[in-house]
Amino acid sequence: MYDFPENTDLQAIIVMHYEARKIVLAVRHGVGGLLNVRISHGKNLIADKKITGFSWLEEFFAQRKKLVPFNLEQALKNRGAHYEKVFFPMAPRL
Repeated sequence: MYDFPENTDLQAIIVMHYEARKIVLAVRHGVGGLLNVRISHGKNLIADKKITGFSWLEEFFAQRKKLVPFNLEQALKNRGAHYEKVFFPMAPRL
């Protein structure tokens, strides 16, 4: 989560896989690696996609709000993702 959003090598690999119609997947804080990925026509990869990741409330309960570099939930929403979170914090999203 800390260095993924600005990692241009990671972004290039993700775009290559996505545009080759391969599955692009991230888990938990790993969705931070998708934040700044733009596909060939300039649209953000996660725009209009249903996505989940750690919510700000979960960071609070884990006592990590002061440690994480940004609010992942809000960053996903800001980039146009349709963010979904679990009803009970820290529960799996099935």
